[in-house]
Amino acid sequence: MVDKSIVTLSDASCGADVKLTFVGAEDADKKNDMARIRENVKEAKEKADEKQRNNLLSKIATARDLINSIGDHVKDLHPALAVFNAALQRFTDACEKRQKAWEAAGELTDEFETLLSITGRVDVLKERHESRIALESMLQLIAAITDYICNHVETVTDFLITQEYTAKIDDFRGKFKEAFKWFELCVALEVFKGVHILEHDSKLKELRPSLTAHYRTGEDHVCLKDTRTDLLKDIMDWLRHFKSLPLDHQDDVEERHDVFWLHGLAGSGKSSVANTIAATVEQEEFYLSCFFCKRDDPELSDPTKILPTLAYRIAQQHGGYRTALVDVLSRGSVGAGIITGDLHKQFKTLFEDLVTKVESPPRAQVIVIDALDECGKPNDQRQLSRYLLSLAGLVPWIKVFITSRPEPTITDILEPAPSCEARDINVEEYTTSDIRLYTQTKIKSMDMDKIPGFRDDDIDRLVDQAGGLFIWCATFFKYMADSKNRKRDLRQFFSGASKMKPLQRLYALYDQILDGASDPEHQEDTRLLRVILGLIFITADNKPLSARALCTFLQSDAQCADEDEDSVRNATRSLHAVLYEDHASGDAVRAYHPSFLDFLRDRIESGVAGWVGIDQLQRLAFKSCFLTLNEELKFNICRLESSSSLNKNIQNLPETISAHVSESLQYSSQFWSSHLQGATTKEDDEGVKASVAKFLKSTKVFFWLEVLSLLNAVGWGIMMLREIRELFKDDPDISSAASDLERFVLLYSEAFESAPHIYRSALAWLPEKSQTLDMAKSSDSFSHLHMITDKEQHWEAARWVKNVNAEVLSVAYSPNGCYIAAGLDNSTVCIWDSRTSEAVHQPLTGHGARVGSVVFSPDNQLLASGSAGTIRIWNVATGATITTMGGHSGDIGYIAIAFLPDRQQIASASFEIGVQIWDINTGRMIAGPWLGRLVWTVAFSPDGERIVINSIHDRKASAAIRNVRTGEPIGNPLKGEVGIVQSVAWSRNGGCVASGTVDGLVHNWNAQSGEAIGQALKAHTATVNSIAFSPDSTQVASGSADGSIRLWDVMTGRELCTPLKDHGGPVRSVTFSPDGGSILSGSSDGTIRIWDVDTAAMTDEPSQLEVRSDYVCVAFSPDGQYFASGSQDGSVCIWNAITGTAQCEPFRVYSHSVDWIVFSLDSRSIVTASGLFRDKTIEVWDSRTGAKLVRPILVPDGVVSVGFCPEGWRIVSHKHGVVYVWDGEKGVEIKRYIGHASSVTSASLFPDGGRVVSGSYDKTLRIWDINAGEMIGEPLTGHRDFVDVVAVSLDGQHIASGSRDMDVRIWDAHTHGTIHVLQGHTSSITSISFSADGQYIVSGSYDRTIRIWNVETGQAVGHPLRGHSNGIKSVAFSPDSQRVVSCARDDAIRMWDTQIGAATVEDLSASTDEQKQNSDESRYRHWNACCSQMEVTDGWVKDGDKLLLWIPQRYREHFERRVHFSIGAKPRSIKPEVDLACLYGYTGKQWTGMYKV
Repeated sequence: MVDKSIVTLSDASCGADVKLTFVGAEDADKKNDMARIRENVKEAKEKADEKQRNNLLSKIATARDLINSIGDHVKDLHPALAVFNAALQRFTDACEKRQKAWEAAGELTDEFETLLSITGRVDVLKERHESRIALESMLQLIAAITDYICNHVETVTDFLITQEYTAKIDDFRGKFKEAFKWFELCVALEVFKGVHILEHDSKLKELRPSLTAHYRTGEDHVCLKDTRTDLLKDIMDWLRHFKSLPLDHQDDVEERHDVFWLHGLAGSGKSSVANTIAATVEQEEFYLSCFFCKRDDPELSDPTKILPTLAYRIAQQHGGYRTALVDVLSRGSVGAGIITGDLHKQFKTLFEDLVTKVESPPRAQVIVIDALDECGKPNDQRQLSRYLLSLAGLVPWIKVFITSRPEPTITDILEPAPSCEARDINVEEYTTSDIRLYTQTKIKSMDMDKIPGFRDDDIDRLVDQAGGLFIWCATFFKYMADSKNRKRDLRQFFSGASKMKPLQRLYALYDQILDGASDPEHQEDTRLLRVILGLIFITADNKPLSARALCTFLQSDAQCADEDEDSVRNATRSLHAVLYEDHASGDAVRAYHPSFLDFLRDRIESGVAGWVGIDQLQRLAFKSCFLTLNEELKFNICRLESSSSLNKNIQNLPETISAHVSESLQYSSQFWSSHLQGATTKEDDEGVKASVAKFLKSTKVFFWLEVLSLLNAVGWGIMMLREIRELFKDDPDISSAASDLERFVLLYSEAFESAPHIYRSALAWLPEKSQTLDMAKSSDSFSHLHMITDKEQHWEAARWVKNVNAEVLSVAYSPNGCYIAAGLDNSTVCIWDSRTSEAVHQPLTGHGARVGSVVFSPDNQLLASGSAGTIRIWNVATGATITTMGGHSGDIGYIAIAFLPDRQQIASASFEIGVQIWDINTGRMIAGPWLGRLVWTVAFSPDGERIVINSIHDRKASAAIRNVRTGEPIGNPLKGEVGIVQSVAWSRNGGCVASGTVDGLVHNWNAQSGEAIGQALKAHTATVNSIAFSPDSTQVASGSADGSIRLWDVMTGRELCTPLKDHGGPVRSVTFSPDGGSILSGSSDGTIRIWDVDTAAMTDEPSQLEVRSDYVCVAFSPDGQYFASGSQDGSVCIWNAITGTAQCEPFRVYSHSVDWIVFSLDSRSIVTASGLFRDKTIEVWDSRTGAKLVRPILVPDGVVSVGFCPEGWRIVSHKHGVVYVWDGEKGVEIKRYIGHASSVTSASLFPDGGRVVSGSYDKTLRIWDINAGEMIGEPLTGHRDFVDVVAVSLDGQHIASGSRDMDVRIWDAHTHGTIHVLQGHTSSITSISFSADGQYIVSGSYDRTIRIWNVETGQAVGHPLRGHSNGIKSVAFSPDSQRVVSCARDDAIRMWDTQIGAATVEDLSASTDEQKQNSDESRYRHWNACCSQMEVTDGWVKDGDKLLLWIPQRYREHFERRVHFSIGAKPRSIKPEVDLACLYGYTGKQWTGMYKV
């Protein structure tokens, strides 16, 4: 191997001393060295080739051939010939050696030339250390070899080829091969590194950093030389001070300022300072990341762009941080919170969790943020100030320089911070001398001192006019640069009043510039200019427009309709001192400085003569938007070829949008409603209304939604439709159309993630009586749309549904109605924007248990959440934790929390501890606890000073109102039968209290007297989990475990609307919106819904027998016609297994839970049992009528199993690990079995009645001989945790067991060996059942899934069955194995199609198209086959990775989860039909066929 460190190679044999100094050499030296090597190679090759051409071997060929032909006869001809032959042979051998030596040298030089032609210039690899060293070493070797060859060509004769030369050439060849191998290895390594870096860069681009936020170095953007010298020196000294200290010792500095904040008035030169600092930092030994904000640039004013852009820049410079960041970005969906509006998530993910874990870089990292006050809204600026301050304090190697106006939102954070050095760019102290120097320099460079009449004191007058504002000077000289009459213009500027304030002087300058661009003799040009300026002003906060788009907007103004793009461009360019065209943003016309936009606002909104009023401008913009929408919107505007992908996965979509969607249409689609309110304030109100109504009722509205989908702006569409609904609430025609469209977008927004599926999926699912559907059907163009049949007639009462994939325990509205919060059972808290329905943050984490309560502070800024052990206070805007308090270890946790009036304290109530008062700032308890372990349910009064408490003592309930701070009773206890209260609520006026009980009753009470208001309201069939008053205190909403929400009149007790029953599980929490128009609810089904109170009566729920829904166990009848359920309340119900309807009224069996239920072999009777430590009785009932057949059988110990055998039916019970078997008919003990080391949890009888298997907490299974009374064989071991369930196949060949170790095991019933360990569940196994033929097992788990397994192979059959929103309690196969019935902790029963034996998609794909289209059975089988083999995720049915159809939330249980029907929490008879035509028709590249022009 060649030594990589070689820099000098000497060879005494060739007399050459080759010295190459590539490492660290200058480029010129490298080029000279390479030139020399190339010449050496060329010379060596030429000489070697020449020697090969002139070799003697060819010249003696004839003589050699003649002698060789004579061969052995030579010596017979003449003795001398023999001697000559020998000499000739030796000479020939020498020539051959010489020839081979020169050939070897020639081959080497050929290889050298090839290598040099590939590597090219050395400086190509100068940034690649390893390959550079290897290449330099190899080039040194080449130089030595070629020198050696050239030297020997001159010194060695044709007859003298020494052995040393040949050996040297061979040695060189070996060394060169080794060097080349090393070079190849190094290059391969560098290629690998390069690919790795490219992968990193690709991943980092997922941050979507701004590429235009960098600093500028032009003359107009940096400080003029010799200006701001003291300030710039102070800032750089601040940075260099820390650079001079070791990065790991900077924490030792007593007063460490990590942030430098420069603030001052608009136009005082802050940006010039920031640009200068950024440029200086990059020239010195610092790393630089920066973001220069700009108010009228959507990207540079987006607060969510700053932190990702900084992270991207830092990662490009800091290798360790880059690796850590890429690792984080590679973790699934982490990026979601980074590129959305969650600043807290951005800061935590990009910086807080990373920078402290990586090593310090070799250079300090300087972050420059300019014009922070121009980024986002005030709250965004407050958050960013806090995060930038925190970022600089995380590690000593990060310093932050910030400039802004002294806005309160920024000042309040930065000014008091000890780690921030704040500096006012004081217009008197810092700017006067600098402005003078700047003015003198500009006057000289522009030859203004040569203007006739210019005097030396004119400089003083200009400095005075500037008023300390650099922007005044910069604007003045921009204007004068193109002035055609400098003398006149200069005198005009001097005429301004010197006593004006600085901002007034700036506005006066702007007025003069505008006057200079206007011609008094051409008023139409003046008006055109001011209309253009007005449009620039009213669109700036939305999106600045180019001259082309501005010209489009002018077409709606009668006086400007004839103007073309050149006229607009000439007008804007006449104001070159204040406006410019931003070529990086599509030539958008922008103001140089935000103060000019402030000036326009002042002139337009104050009604200054000659200016177009704001209302007129808004009306003009609105008309222009609508004109654009009507003229340019069309179906498939971007000519998308396929419907198979989400928008985000379409290649080059941004470029495609730019090519097909004009700038005017993009603006109009996103912002037309922002001009609507101003457009409806004048005489043209009716015309505006007519335009809006026509648009909302035309197919153009679908094309508008398509554009919003492509622009990823559907949230804007929701807000716009809501604004229209509110603005025209007195016009039912418009408001109803807008409301229907709003529901369409809200409920089907997931489908809008793929623009083609607005038509392909969303329209297909519209309710039959939807206005939007009527509009689509009325158009001949949509006659080919595939519509789903047998769907709902009306919109569901819920206008918004959010699936959070976790049980929702609590919900809350913010007082201003802008936010929605939810506490979930997965320990997280979620916050949404109620206006756009978009998440404000990623789920907030920090709780260690279920979050049972959430509440907003009165000022909307804080959110409190309570769980077992802790209360957390969150900042609503940032998602940051403000305070954590609490600390008890109970399971129920904080059941209620409330902010006290001063917002500085919070009250909490806990079952384990009682009532406590906490200080929000310190997190310390300042009062309480009181009434500990007596609190069952509580509610705080609206003023936070009172609390109504339902307490339980010795199973007796009482309710009273107490003082929050002292616990002392206030007034009288609530009178009358209180019952066991599950929920309580105060009316908003504090005058009433309502309570909901476990019996499904709602009570209303007078809070002052304690008297009941009317009779108890009875309608719910299960516990009332939550209750809430409307804002006007006239209505009460109640949410129940029966899955329904009901609305009541407080005074009359009358139910106000049809029960709201779309939840698929118990309703856990309800509350009213602040305006009383909506009800917010959360459920165990994992969804949050918003219901419109006014439309709540329009539901399609069928009339159905009401039953209790707290189901515990289920069982199929052997004939497959019925199944039975047992409930927590001790009732039993018999159901039709085909329709899901109840066969009879539920009949009460026990005072406690029904834990086992079994049909007799003839299906005519059922046996029920109540389990451990409960009623301990066995009952027998007629399965059709519910009549009791025999007297109850008392079993002294806990029942664990009931089963039938040929001899009758048997009961298995246990006590202290002893198993008992009873004769069910006689009620006598047969045998008892001792062996388990702990409690028995489950048992199952063998079909022959001679054996029983039991499972135990001792983690074993044991098989017992019933007649002999002893254990058969050894215990069955293998489970790692408690064995909770066991089952025996009907043929007695197999045993199945489920454990808390999350495994299902299949055992051989004869050998007792394990056949399979079935893994896939993620929580305890709760129920197991064999199919009738013994070929399959169904298992249910607390992980909320049901899985079907093949007994023979141990493989899962199809995908897990998902749909229950809580842990599974019981599962059972139908006798034909085609269905599974289940019940769960979500209090629902579901019947599932198992798809066992169903045709596969591949089988059916062989059918002809005609068969598929004409055969209903084929369509049904094909759809079921798809469901069984496709994992339908997030509502999308896919064929591989290709989108086929999106399914709304309310229908997914029928398709995604293969639910045959549901009972209990969400009864529903409607099952939509989807056939092959809808599934595969007009999909993929044929999707556009659904629309006919």
